[in-house]
Amino acid sequence: MAQHSMRPVGLARRILRLLAGPLIALVTIVVMLGLGEVYFRFFTLQSDAYDFTLMAKHWKDVCWKPIFRLHSDQIPVNGGYVEYRDRTWTDADVQGKKRIMVIGDSFVAGHGLCDVKDRATDVLQAKLGDGYAVFNVAVNGWDTPEETFYPLLYPYKPDVVVLSYFVNDIRGAIAITKHPFPDLPPRPDWLNEQTGLPLLKDSYLVDYVYWQIIYKRQFAEGSARLWQALLDSYFVPDIWAEHQHEIMQIIDWARQNHTPLIVIVWPMLDNIQGSAKQTALVEGLFRDNGATVISASAMFRNDPPAALVVNGFDAHPNAAVNHRMADALYDAIQKVR
Repeated sequence: MAQHSMRPVGLARRILRLLAGPLIALVTIVVMLGLGEVYFRFFTLQSDAYDFTLMAKHWKDVCWKPIFRLHSDQIPVNGGYVEYRDRTWTDADVQGKKRIMVIGDSFVAGHGLCDVKDRATDVLQAKLGDGYAVFNVAVNGWDTPEETFYPLLYPYKPDVVVLSYFVNDIRGAIAITKHPFPDLPPRPDWLNEQTGLPLLKDSYLVDYVYWQIIYKRQFAEGSARLWQALLDSYFVPDIWAEHQHEIMQIIDWARQNHTPLIVIVWPMLDNIQGSAKQTALVEGLFRDNGATVISASAMFRNDPPAALVVNGFDAHPNAAVNHRMADALYDAIQKVR
């Protein structure tokens, strides 16, 4: 009787032994996935060049401040508002000060830099001191037409204008002349914010694995096509003619207001030589029209790309580059004031 009663217990033990290994493995995997999710969701701040990834959106939620919000009836989008990543300026702040307006896109706004104190405009403000007010008039994605239009609506007239020019600023001219232009590969449907699969579309771990491992090659190929189209467009006659017209509007605005114009011309920081012909063309146009030109290509051509950019997925200028550019701007402002 005793032996018979022990058989079910022995069988149960054998079953438990067989299941123990897979169960331990399963629990380990679940724990590791959970830890990975927590790490990428809460402890990783990493931008990407196009704000594609969940980590980049988290980075922006945490880092994208302060905000100076301006309203104008002439602003055709966003309910008549434009938002600059800058302190909120008041009349008292600028009274009696020399005003430096730095105009641009994400390079000026400081994409990839969580601490605005590392941006060129903020470093420049600290170097110039209390006698100056340095306005950061920049929005991610702006091209030359926006950089001409929106500063006209700014509440404070500048004493010196600094234009930050990047080699993708020709996109507006491409659109106006109706030339075809490639797009980057979109997020797949199963990761789309609206149509994606529950849990997967909101998982930072899944997002990281997909974008950094699976998508990276596809993204690199799409990005290469996009950049080649941008660079080639500088030598398409009607596109370049339209873009020259856009650039001349900025130059004419500075002339009409008797305002010194300093222009930073940025190359692709991860491929300075690859955009050398384009930056030389733009630098020549500005110099021929009396602007002071700071050639970022000349400044950084001997530096390895990894020492210039925010990270491997974001080719915006890093903090060290911003500090060096602030030094160059400081020297240029001393000469034109």
